[in-house]
Amino acid sequence: MTVPLQIGVPGAPELLIIFLIAVILLGVPLLVLLGVASGLSLLGADEEEIEELQRRVAELEAQIAEKNAQRYEDDERD
Repeated sequence: MTVPLQIGVPGAPELLIIFLIAVILLGVPLLVLLGVASGLSLLGADEEEIEELQRRVAELEAQIAEKNAQRYEDDERD
């Protein structure tokens, strides 16, 4: 006799682990901006505000990529 798998709503420990993984992968500033952008879109913010936040997120992603490239170059020199 087989028992079907039941997928429930994730509880607090699971959500905490997901949040910590997101912080490790994306970084705190990026998550804050994404949270603010999604909150503004839910509240019906102006298109200009959302576009400004999207530009800022893109800038932060570029800075993160630049820092990672610099770190990689530094590791190769050592």
